[in-house]
Amino acid sequence: MRTTPKPLILILALLVFSAYSLADESTIEWSPSFEKAKVLSKVRSSKLAELSGLVASHKNEGLYWAHNDSGNDPSIYLLDPSTGEVKLEVELKNTKNKDFEDIAIQQIQGKTYILIADIGDNRAVRSELFIYRILEPKFETNSLMQLAPERMTLSYQEGPRDTETLMADGKNVYLLSKREDNNLLYRFEFKGNSSLTAESIGKIAIKNITAGDIRNGEIALRTYPQIYFWPVSDLSVEERLLTTPPQLLDTSPEPQGEAIAFTQEGDLISISEKPFFVSQLINFYKRTKSSKHE
Repeated sequence: MRTTPKPLILILALLVFSAYSLADESTIEWSPSFEKAKVLSKVRSSKLAELSGLVASHKNEGLYWAHNDSGNDPSIYLLDPSTGEVKLEVELKNTKNKDFEDIAIQQIQGKTYILIADIGDNRAVRSELFIYRILEPKFETNSLMQLAPERMTLSYQEGPRDTETLMADGKNVYLLSKREDNNLLYRFEFKGNSSLTAESIGKIAIKNITAGDIRNGEIALRTYPQIYFWPVSDLSVEERLLTTPPQLLDTSPEPQGEAIAFTQEGDLISISEKPFFVSQLINFYKRTKSSKHE
């Protein structure tokens, strides 16, 4: 039986993902804030073959929390992007991974929390979604840890829809839907052991948003082929997302790019799910010196 060459498989995959509709990029400027991507390493653990969420750790310098999406263990992993190795696995007790799609960090009253969003819904049929929260642990020597998370149950006033983007800014938690021409933005505060029917606060004209992150007021969103960036300004997070055009990064091709995170220094790291038989690269977008934002 004839098999398709691996390079051709990758090319076909890139063509499929690049065909996804995006906002009208003719009116969007290229960002002067980031250099072209460089490859830091590649993910060397099979535990993150379906990596879908990424965020910089606050208690473990230089390391990042990551997770897989549906069909995998209800765990998050502490990843070293310089080597691609997993340092720690944290199992979320009494939890199922229906479809973990993104992860974020909150700092509230001197405490650091990790939020994990079980919000994926490809067929738009889920009546309940879940946001989990744990206090961020410190890695020492153990390679495995178990923690019991708080849980918030969520639904949308507009009805079920696929969502893959979770971001946090102080107490505010943001979700962005994925598949509409104009995706819905939701904002709320996490409250453990509670239920919420969230109502959208506006729409953003970017399709197929797969991940996002906020750091010191700056915002990054990604789709399969493209990374978008909003610099810090006097406007709120929601005002910028809803009313101001983003900048475009010179984005390296990732067949299924579903994870984006700011570093603690303000650079960006992006990782794809493992694409077919190709290495799972860790792409690093260094901040230009003139645009460093502390």
